[in-house]
Amino acid sequence: MAGEKHSLIIDSSSLPLLIGAASFAEDNYVTSGGRRNRDFSEGKADMSTLSPALREIVFDPQTSGGLLIAVAEEAAKELCDTIRRDDPAAAIIGKVVDRQEKPVIFL
Repeated sequence: MAGEKHSLIIDSSSLPLLIGAASFAEDNYVTSGGRRNRDFSEGKADMSTLSPALREIVFDPQTSGGLLIAVAEEAAKELCDTIRRDDPAAAIIGKVVDRQEKPVIFL
């Protein structure tokens, strides 16, 4: 999604997590699909600020239909508010910036 000219800066504290997900990840309930996703993303994401449990959650392929959308910054709040009418968990989780060292950077 970032392409060659941009990086995605993700605010990990803004990620909407399913109830209990952190606890399961901390207890090492992980999936082989998450491991494959992590292997595929090796070197493409700076996750140095994330706990091991949150790293597992970020790469876990099991979602409840999560969707990532990128829109112009000036439209983000209005779009998110509109989506929240049907999905209260919708959140602005980051921003797109000029290319940094890695395509994806978690804060």
